[in-house]
Amino acid sequence: MNNFENQLYYGDNLKVLKVLCQKYEPFIDLIYIDPPFNSKKNYNILFENLIKTKENGEKTTALKEAFKDTWSNTSLSHELEEMKGFSDLKLYNFLAGNRDIFSDSQMSYLTMMAHRLYYMHKVLKDTGSIYLHCDPTMSHYLKILMDIIFDGKNFMNEIVWHYYNIAPSSKRFFAKNHDVILWYAKERDKQLFNKEELRIPYEKGSAYAQRGWSKNAKYKPNPKGKLMDDVWRLTTINNMSKERLGYPTQKPEALLERIIKASSNKGDIVADFFCGCGTSVTVAEKLKRRWLGVDINHLAIGLIEERRLRPLKADYHVIGFPTDQAQAEKLAKEKPFEFETWVVEYIFKGHCTRKTGDGGLDGHIAFNDGEKKKLCLLEVKGGNCTVKNIREFDNVILNKKADMGFFICFEKQVTSGMIKHCDQCGFVEMQNNLFSGTVPKLSIITIEDILSKRYLQNLGGLLRNITY
Repeated sequence: MNNFENQLYYGDNLKVLKVLCQKYEPFIDLIYIDPPFNSKKNYNILFENLIKTKENGEKTTALKEAFKDTWSNTSLSHELEEMKGFSDLKLYNFLAGNRDIFSDSQMSYLTMMAHRLYYMHKVLKDTGSIYLHCDPTMSHYLKILMDIIFDGKNFMNEIVWHYYNIAPSSKRFFAKNHDVILWYAKERDKQLFNKEELRIPYEKGSAYAQRGWSKNAKYKPNPKGKLMDDVWRLTTINNMSKERLGYPTQKPEALLERIIKASSNKGDIVADFFCGCGTSVTVAEKLKRRWLGVDINHLAIGLIEERRLRPLKADYHVIGFPTDQAQAEKLAKEKPFEFETWVVEYIFKGHCTRKTGDGGLDGHIAFNDGEKKKLCLLEVKGGNCTVKNIREFDNVILNKKADMGFFICFEKQVTSGMIKHCDQCGFVEMQNNLFSGTVPKLSIITIEDILSKRYLQNLGGLLRNITY
């Protein structure tokens, strides 16, 4: 895999894993995953909802359920039936035989994880390792799955990530201040382990750091520090840290540095199939590893690109979004909601309108304009559209008291009447540190403009001022 290029996938990691298994022999050196814990939480990102305002003009807010810590919609029966076809039935037998023990949510979650871990084992090299990050909610069940898939003899460590005393105390139980990371090798006798890369300073006052130990001729303290054990004391990310991206389960880069240095070398391939806000691929990039990341959320992919990879000037390919007109048309026809979401959330970094009969509105974004903000509405059409749709969208902009609007459609749907109506709508003045000038109150942006990035020629500066 010397020609492997860094890859960021949008989509279901199960589909991606199946493709990788078909396309390649085992090629990944290290897998780190921090999957949802099935804690039934909906992790939310706060977006400004500027469409509605209170009487005093104060902005209201709406919660965008972007990162959900639940996979309860997994097609349980379908995935179990597929596991029935595996050459080794241990995994199927364990899950099917214990359906009465688990709740529906637990069963769906474990089935989802088992199916994906099975294929992760297949893409991992014989010298490779996998680190599974989990909390007490499901860690005991996940370890059983790992023992079945990777073989219990290849279990290396249960690493305790102790993030100091940050949890609130309780009268009913001890403060909860750690997560668990399960480390398994593909083959214990072959796995890579760079233990010398992981020395840490001796703790003040420890016997190893005192002079008395140096009198013992059999022991000389290593000036680089002591070797790490399986309890890692690292703080979580401070809310004021530059690392903080607003992702609720975000892990510190220092944690990933330890894992990547321990079980990979420069040039090796590091994969994260639940990459979230991209800490793993970011650290892999910084440590000169090649990497592969997968996430099922548009916003996660956009966040990784904008806040993680572009500042590092990383070379990579995004896979899973349309790259030409034929793919875009196929997506619009077969999965219209995904098509709209791709345009609104990934391309324009916007907020999709809740699907309850959108009434000529698919999303919105807001631009900085000095100390104020300008609201821009988005309407996406993947099929036929006429000047009537433009007029209806114009009325929505007026009714919502928005400043401007983008009407997105395929080039072949644009008519002279649509262009004429937009020309009659006038312009909006914009003034900020990245963009100064006028913008049409109503613009038509074609999918072809988006795919070729022509739309950035006129709107690039403006789009860099998007605020949530």
